Amino acid sequence: MGSQVRGELLVSLVKLTAAAKAAYGVDLVDLELDAEKWLAILPEQYQSEARGLADGSGCSLEAVMRWIFLDAFIGCTSFVVMRDGLPWVGRNNDYIGACMWDHVSVIAKDGVLPVMLFGLGSDLFSGTGYNEQKLWLHYNWLPLWDTPEPGAQRPYIFLRMALETCHNLADVEDILQRVPRNGGMNLFAVDGKDNSVGVYECTGSGYMKREFEGTYIVGANHFDATPVPAEFPHDFSGSIARQEATQHLVSAIGSTDFTPQDLRGILANPAVEQNTGLTGTVYANVACPSTGEMWYACNGFPAASQSTWQQLNWAW
Repeated sequence: MGSQVRGELLVSLVKLTAAAKAAYGVDLVDLELDAEKWLAILPEQYQSEARGLADGSGCSLEAVMRWIFLDAFIGCTSFVVMRDGLPWVGRNNDYIGACMWDHVSVIAKDGVLPVMLFGLGSDLFSGTGYNEQKLWLHYNWLPLWDTPEPGAQRPYIFLRMALETCHNLADVEDILQRVPRNGGMNLFAVDGKDNSVGVYECTGSGYMKREFEGTYIVGANHFDATPVPAEFPHDFSGSIARQEATQHLVSAIGSTDFTPQDLRGILANPAVEQNTGLTGTVYANVACPSTGEMWYACNGFPAASQSTWQQLNWAW
């Protein structure tokens, strides 16, 4: 993977860091980075990958670790809607780096499930993925008020761990109990084998599963089932407005024979898609995990409305 982006990875890192600085005041270029210390934070099975990415790309290990750990608040909107007994997923990923999230990577290693990751070229982790067992996972960022446990993993690292080891929703719930996170997640899980759906509101070490009743379920960046401490100061108003707009649009098609184009239209709706200039919808997905039908939008900004949606044709 590193050799495929040799000469390009450092350029991408500089661009993404500049975008993070402009949007959030984050600047890792001048950060005094102990790469070996940061490397030790990664699960052991991914440490050799980070070294390999550095070797193949020609970047320093310090630069690769900045790439992996550059993280900020991500605002996203997601839904699952049923058609003829099959769940369809719609997902906007809202962040920084317009038109940079243009890769679909498939990683197959001995001893774990092959996984498909959506996002940045040569990135080892993602907030959106699919595995050989037809398990689809993605998460929307949620704020965290509990103190992370020692050894807690970043949510996007947790997501790859889950994709490589989970066959079904029971496995997902097991790993949620076993592996703490240092960020909150509104985790969407769809098992394309039995068409079961789970939406999990995750704090650092716990989670609450929302009940999936009727034909659809929608989530953004706030808690629906989890009690939020009264003293927690986060403003959820923007997330609530996006979720309500999405619910209205999804409910209008929930009992019809909708098409993937209808779902793409929901994600592209200006009340759902985001664009602040500095941040917004950088990629969008529509997928049916059961059939393996998937569409990806990433080459325009905001992505859902301005990209050329491309259908993926992939067979494990």
